[in-house]
Amino acid sequence: MPFIDTSALIALADRSDSHHEDAAAYLKRIPMAKGNLVTTDYILDETFTRLRLTIGLPGTVRFGEAIMRSALYTVVQVDGRVRREAWEWFKRYQDKDFSFTDCTSFVVMRALQLDEAFAFDEHFVQAGFLRVP
Repeated sequence: MPFIDTSALIALADRSDSHHEDAAAYLKRIPMAKGNLVTTDYILDETFTRLRLTIGLPGTVRFGEAIMRSALYTVVQVDGRVRREAWEWFKRYQDKDFSFTDCTSFVVMRALQLDEAFAFDEHFVQAGFLRVP
């Protein structure tokens, strides 16, 4: 079960994204089981904000509604513990340009023992995770 990052969600939603075809092909290979893709509320926030700027509000709402209705996604709420641990990641890796949202993703992945990130963001590799596709 992979963690799905903003970069993959944007690639799925935006047909003009350079990773769209790879993202769509990978999604078809994932078993369509309930909760099979894990993400966070921070990732959804980041995704919907960025999509609104690229594909517009109507497209973003259609994509967001599809995610909200889908049983395929498990959305983890970033709580105080995750924020504190993410802050430690953020401060510790001064040689990386991890965003704070990246750090919350890393903490959630470790807590849930997830090794794979459905992402096109090199930061997951830098943090020690396997990036797919």
